[in-house]
Amino acid sequence: MFYLMVLFFMACNEDSINDPIPECNQTDPCATDACRPQDCTEDSLWFGLDTFWSSKIEGACLAMAQSNDIIVVSGFYGLDMFVKGFSKDSGEELWHWTDTRFDAISNLQIHDESERVILQDFSSIIALDLISGKKIVDFKPADYSSHFSFGFLEEDDYYYYCVREPDKSNYYIIRSLASDLQNWDAVFDIKKFNKPFESVILEGMNYETGNLVFLASLSGQSFGTYTINYSIDKEEINWYFRDSLTDASNFEQVDIYNQIVYYVTKGAVYCLDLQDGSCKWQQSFDENAKWLSRFENTIYTQEGNIIWFYTDYIDSDGGALCMDAETGEVIYDREFNAFDINTVSHHKGIMYFGSQRGILYAARTSDGQVLWDTEDQIPFGKYYADCVVLDQEREVLYGFNGQELVAINIADD
Repeated sequence: MFYLMVLFFMACNEDSINDPIPECNQTDPCATDACRPQDCTEDSLWFGLDTFWSSKIEGACLAMAQSNDIIVVSGFYGLDMFVKGFSKDSGEELWHWTDTRFDAISNLQIHDESERVILQDFSSIIALDLISGKKIVDFKPADYSSHFSFGFLEEDDYYYYCVREPDKSNYYIIRSLASDLQNWDAVFDIKKFNKPFESVILEGMNYETGNLVFLASLSGQSFGTYTINYSIDKEEINWYFRDSLTDASNFEQVDIYNQIVYYVTKGAVYCLDLQDGSCKWQQSFDENAKWLSRFENTIYTQEGNIIWFYTDYIDSDGGALCMDAETGEVIYDREFNAFDINTVSHHKGIMYFGSQRGILYAARTSDGQVLWDTEDQIPFGKYYADCVVLDQEREVLYGFNGQELVAINIADD
């Protein structure tokens, strides 16, 4: 995972910086630093793909998010972490923010209503102004120790964050309005679960009509991973489901489609009823070494299937596992030369994703067949390119190919 690659970063007390944007090239619209790259009349085909623009990025791009008009990317160059905003229309770099105290970004999300970019690392949450890139919030929990997990921004505009007591005696899920991020309330603590434990990992949050659905991996006497449906208003657990196959260090996600909860562990895939937690089906793969892999993304397809994307640490590659969402029947298991498939978008029966090997892919959701990729264009292992976002209305895919942020026309895919 990308955060493992940056653990050697040293924190310091330097202040954050809003770097001034270098002067752009006003004479050559086709230059990489052109002021108006949209005026370039050269052939727009990029690796055989029809593109609107491309903007060079020095370094590795690790996460990407979008608003209606702006693409935000985060990554690192040398020992410096950066976040940049780009215009969707032209590819122009609008702002650049960096902070040498910020070890690595585990989460990047945009809250459109408050025009905020929300960043999370191992110890803090930072909010940037979406338009200017200026820092407006820097939250570090004073009463707790940060508990690494991926923060969750839900439909009611709350941001959820996991913390723990410094002595690890209790673990909490706290939340704040995304427009605030300074005042936080605890909405759940693991002692409500009333089970003995030595350590806990809270992860994989999702939200449905006032209820949080998440995973709690416990070690000790209550060993196992529990899927918990918790009512925020009633402050009580609606139901829980115990998976005894997995270990207590499994960071995975929970997905909800059509009132069904899906989640994958290192030993099995589960399908639970959202209302009562009953298991509709499960597929166990504990004898297959592949299931020691890490699963990162899930999409629900127009064919009524559910697809998980995984990284196989045994074979050092990745792939997509497609299953019938109603029955759990495996439709296909397609491997790609793609290590760490961290972000996936899909549109009109095609899924788009990148990998840390600097390759972008387009593949059919129905059978996993690759329609195009950039595998022969980027030197193997040279760059990270594991982030893509897709604008459904514009029918434009924004991806990082290891060297450039590219806007690709997918209307005719």
